Amino acid sequence: MEENEFFFQYLQSHKKLVKFITAVTKGEEIGKSPNLSFEDYRQKIHQENVEKLQKFETKLKRVNNKAYVQCMSKPAYIPPSFNFTYHKIRFLEDFINNYHNNIDKFVKRYVTEALPLFTVENMIPTLYLLVIDQKNLTKYVEKKKKKIKRLKDYHETLVDNLKKKLNVKFTLDNTIAALNQILNTIHPSFDSSLAFFCPNPIQDSFEVLLFHPDIFCAEQVNKILTHFSKMSPTDFVFAIVKFVEFVGKTIDKTDSFSLSALIGLCFRAFFDRVYPEVKLFMVPELSFDLIATLHDFTVAEIEPPRACCPPLKDTDKIRDIFKNDAHFSLAVEQAEFISFFTNPLDILHHMYHALCEIEKAAHVYGGNDSALMSFDVTFGLVLCVLLSADIPELMRIAMFTDQFTPETGLCPDFEFARAKLSTASVHLQNKAQQKMSQMKQ
Repeated sequence: MEENEFFFQYLQSHKKLVKFITAVTKGEEIGKSPNLSFEDYRQKIHQENVEKLQKFETKLKRVNNKAYVQCMSKPAYIPPSFNFTYHKIRFLEDFINNYHNNIDKFVKRYVTEALPLFTVENMIPTLYLLVIDQKNLTKYVEKKKKKIKRLKDYHETLVDNLKKKLNVKFTLDNTIAALNQILNTIHPSFDSSLAFFCPNPIQDSFEVLLFHPDIFCAEQVNKILTHFSKMSPTDFVFAIVKFVEFVGKTIDKTDSFSLSALIGLCFRAFFDRVYPEVKLFMVPELSFDLIATLHDFTVAEIEPPRACCPPLKDTDKIRDIFKNDAHFSLAVEQAEFISFFTNPLDILHHMYHALCEIEKAAHVYGGNDSALMSFDVTFGLVLCVLLSADIPELMRIAMFTDQFTPETGLCPDFEFARAKLSTASVHLQNKAQQKMSQMKQ
C-alpha cells in the first residue's frame, strides 16, 4: 500500500509524465510471449523504455539544433527606412530560438523525470508495468515545432529581401552616399548658433559605418583608437579634428554644417569607444565625505547673490532651496544630465542649458538688477546649482570636460559653459576640503 502511495504521489507531482505513459496491470499485458513471466516481461519493457527515452532525447536534440535560425549579422550600414525591418528580424530570431529552446527544455525535463520510474528500484508497484507512448510524445513535439514553421519562413523571406537591398559593396561612392544621407538626416535638428545637434538615432548607423573594416578611412580610425592610451587629451582631440577634415575633403563636404555635424558624430563615436580607458576615471574618486559635505553647505557658507535668489535664511541648505525651487530646479535638472554622457560636447551642451535656466530664474527673482549679470553673480548661482545637483563624479567630469574639449572652433556659449564648470568645480572642491579640515580640528 505504501509502495502504491509513493508511486502515485510521484505521478501527481509530475503530471506531464502521465500524458505519454500507459499503465498496464498484471494479466492485461498485450504481446507478451507465453514463455515470459510477467516480471521478466515487465523488466524487458522498462529497459526498452529507458533506451527509447535516451534515444528520443538524443535524436530530438540533433534535429532541433538544425531548427534554430541563424542570427543575421548586423549590416555595416542600415538606411533609416530599413531599421524597422532589421529589428523585426532580430525579434523573430529571438522568439524562434527561444521557442525551440523551450522544446529542448521540455524534452530534457520529461526524460529526466521519467527515467527514475524505470531506473530506481521498486519505484513502480510490482503489479504494474509502464509503457512510454513514444508515438504520441513524438507527435506532440512535432506539432509544437510545426506551429513555428510559418514564422521561420517569414523570417527567411525578410532576411533575403533585406540582404538584397543592402547587398552593396563598400565602394567609396556608396560610402559617400551613406554619409550624405546621415548628414541630411541631421540637418533639420542642427543648431547653427551652437554648431551642435542633439544625439540622434542615426548615430548608431554612423558608428556601424565608421568602424566597418572596409570603409575608406579604416586605417585612420584604427590608428586613433589603438594609440589613445599613448596620446595626451589634446593630441587625441586634435587627431579627431584632423580625421574629420580628412573625411570632409574625401566626401567633398567642407562647409561649416557638414564639418560641425561630423565633429559631433565622431566625438560621440570615438569617446564612446575610449571612455573606459580614460585614465582620469581610473583613479579613486574624491571621498564620499567630500560629496556629502557639498550637499551640506548653507547659505551663510556659500554667500549666493541673494538679489537673484528665492528668499533665503543663513541656516538654509543651498541644496534644499535650489533643488526644490520652481525656477532653479530646471537648471539643476540640466546640470544632472552631464553624468550620462561620455563626450565633452554633450556635457557642455547641458551645462549651457543649465546657464540659460539660471539666467531665466535670476530674472524672475532679480528683475532689473539681473538685466546684465556680472561674473560674480553668475558664478555664485552656478555654484548653488552644482551644489544642488546629484552629480557623484562632478570633479572628475569637470576635469575630463576641460581636458578633452577642443581648444579652437568651440562656439562662445560652450566656451563660457566650459569655463564656468571648470572654475566652479575647483572652487567647490577647495571649499569642501577647507570645511572638512575644520571639522577634523
